[in-house]
Amino acid sequence: MRYFLINGYLPYPYVLEAVGDKSVPHLSRHSSDTLEQRTERYRRHGLPPPSLGETTLFSEPKIGRIALLVFGNLHTALLVAARSQPKAYRLGKDLRAILTCIHGLEPPQYMDDFLFELKAKPTGKMTLQEMAKAIRRPAYWTNPGSRVLEIDLKSGIHLDAQELSEALVILKRSIGDWRLHQALRHLENSYSIVWGFMVGSYYESHYSWDRANFSNYDLHKLYYESQVEYELGFLSAFRGIEALLGKNHLRKPELRKLLLRIDEKYKTHFSKNPYKSYFEIFSSKIHHWQYHELLSKYLYLRNSVAAHANPKPPSQVSVDQVLELQHLLKHMFLVRNLGSDLHSLDFIVS
Repeated sequence: MRYFLINGYLPYPYVLEAVGDKSVPHLSRHSSDTLEQRTERYRRHGLPPPSLGETTLFSEPKIGRIALLVFGNLHTALLVAARSQPKAYRLGKDLRAILTCIHGLEPPQYMDDFLFELKAKPTGKMTLQEMAKAIRRPAYWTNPGSRVLEIDLKSGIHLDAQELSEALVILKRSIGDWRLHQALRHLENSYSIVWGFMVGSYYESHYSWDRANFSNYDLHKLYYESQVEYELGFLSAFRGIEALLGKNHLRKPELRKLLLRIDEKYKTHFSKNPYKSYFEIFSSKIHHWQYHELLSKYLYLRNSVAAHANPKPPSQVSVDQVLELQHLLKHMFLVRNLGSDLHSLDFIVS
């Protein structure tokens, strides 16, 4: 078994149940207190100190597990245990993609790798210094000192109980499905190129009003400012659509058949139900589409954009198309993943 720490995320130590308000401070990381001092600080806030060691959060026998690790002076980390490096990265990166694409947590910026492989199984009794020294240093690293790795282990995006538990619900349903895995990873890559994530409240209160005031001249300016990013973000999201449909090099006549095949196998309704437009609506003025109609429109645009040898492609990708395709892929992923449970999760906003 191989053990890895996920670099860049700091989970709140109560992950199996929400304790108190989300604004409760992350008491385990803001000072160099001793274990006794930090334990007392938890008690002063009316919280029981977390137990040292592992708490398994997710387990897939054929791939591995994700656990909360509390160690040293109540430091926390997400631990990935898997029998091979590829399986560890599948678990870790799928979790990161879900947190990015569904919760809108931008991928963390870390100094070294995303996964820190450990030389042996970690224990809760290890100090921060011992944990840093236990990290395997690949030959391609520029030999960072243990002090640098200690800083990495104490830094990152805070994860509260709800974010993590909801992400694990989605991971549980997608980890064994290669199509969902690929769709998710392509969507994350698209977001990393063009950050199109926005919650419903922001869309309703700000974006939709601001976008309505864009002139065509403004849209062309945005295109020229970010042409390569728009095109690559669009292409990556379309690759996610292809993965979801299980067919590379899509052709217009087969779109309905592919959607119907998914509906029959997974009890979805892509071949019948309409899709509500959130971004394309500003360009086309069409509020609702049949899935095959919108996919057909974007297939033409995809083929145009992918014609890299053409110095004057016949179509431009606007901000509307990039954001709509990201939203469409995220929506189809969630419907395909969660099915009838889609609306039972509060974080699904559209």
